Amino acid sequence: MNFADLKILLTQLKRTNACPRCTYAYNDESMEIVGLVDGCHVLLNATCPNCKWESCLRITANDKAFHRKQKSIKPADLKPQGEPANEHISKDELLDFHNFLKNFDGNFVEKINPNKP
Repeated sequence: MNFADLKILLTQLKRTNACPRCTYAYNDESMEIVGLVDGCHVLLNATCPNCKWESCLRITANDKAFHRKQKSIKPADLKPQGEPANEHISKDELLDFHNFLKNFDGNFVEKINPNKP
């Protein structure tokens, strides 16, 4: 899948898909490419501009002829949007995460809302 095909695909998705929660239409800013696999599977994160509900979309091109003739897009070919992620993880951050996981009991509700009984 080349960049032009990907752009057409995103335009089609915006036209045919809406937020499953409030049915508001997605726009360019609300869709983010998370990854590409084998040049034929696209993973998207779509955030509703209205209610902020996040959806994960997987799009797959299933035409074998399409796979043979298309050049894959590498993630490095895509221009990042917004601030770049910090690639370096310090030793202290890794140890903090290790200690968090070692003491974590699996209760996400308690971690998200520690004041809620």
